[in-house]
Amino acid sequence: MGRTVIAYGACILLLSACGGAIAERADRNNPAHCLAAYNYAHLIYRRGPNPNKAAALDIGARTAFESLKLDKNGNYPVALSEAGDFAREHRTDQAMMMGLLAECERDQDANPDYQIALKDGSLLALARKLEHR
Repeated sequence: MGRTVIAYGACILLLSACGGAIAERADRNNPAHCLAAYNYAHLIYRRGPNPNKAAALDIGARTAFESLKLDKNGNYPVALSEAGDFAREHRTDQAMMMGLLAECERDQDANPDYQIALKDGSLLALARKLEHR
């Protein structure tokens, strides 16, 4: 769990510092794009003109779920790099990023594994722990 916490924290804090190839279009089937959208929303909900702690916590849980899946498959480092590139390239396109966010959230909401992890409290506990760092 410690490695996962560090990996998730790296996702939230370092997305914009990663490098590599940049995708032109948003793809909700690409976990890296969803990580970028979650990070984008997290920053808005935490630091925007109208901070929303509950929404930031929800996005933190969603980010944790994606990060844990990627870490389990060994794809986290590559996805984190791609997410950083995508976020940096598209950070000024709020309509595209928020549209991607909505698509990624819909897909997660339809995922039974996400629903189970959300109901058992583990995702929210991890998100809460990281929000207080």
